[in-house]
Amino acid sequence: MSDIASGALVMVDSLLQRLWPRIEARILSGVIVEGHGDLRPEHVCLCQPPQIIDCLEFNRSMRIIDPYDEVNYLGLECEMLGAPWIRPLLVEALQNRLPDRPNADLLALYGGFRALLRARLCVAHLLDKPVRHPEKWRPLAIRYIRQTEREILSVRSPSIRKSTPVYGDA
Repeated sequence: MSDIASGALVMVDSLLQRLWPRIEARILSGVIVEGHGDLRPEHVCLCQPPQIIDCLEFNRSMRIIDPYDEVNYLGLECEMLGAPWIRPLLVEALQNRLPDRPNADLLALYGGFRALLRARLCVAHLLDKPVRHPEKWRPLAIRYIRQTEREILSVRSPSIRKSTPVYGDA
């Protein structure tokens, strides 16, 4: 798996290096907020009004985030579950409320970074003693690594993310 992951890691690192000045500019302009920090579909209750649960309470610094990173990540997780149409709606809804939408490059970096982080967390489960559900974690890590690649490559060709199915690929 390391051969698969190393390419994705290089891609994310390269884009991060290139876009770091934009990230710093967003921080300095005050668009960063204290958010959830780990917003995934299972943290959203679609009642009236909708409720967000289970934020990263143990570490405030992990909740300091670009709101576009937060909703882009939620959309990425929805995409991984087979609902790719949700992400653009979330980003557009946020754009209607907040200015300073990042460009496609930065959104791709946010998505690639988050997908790579999720792959790393899957691999960490394989180090647990005992490993619970060992058959689950390796294929899921590979799916997230492939999603990382799609996210980063979408900067060069936006049709890559849209044309490549995610749900169930292994």
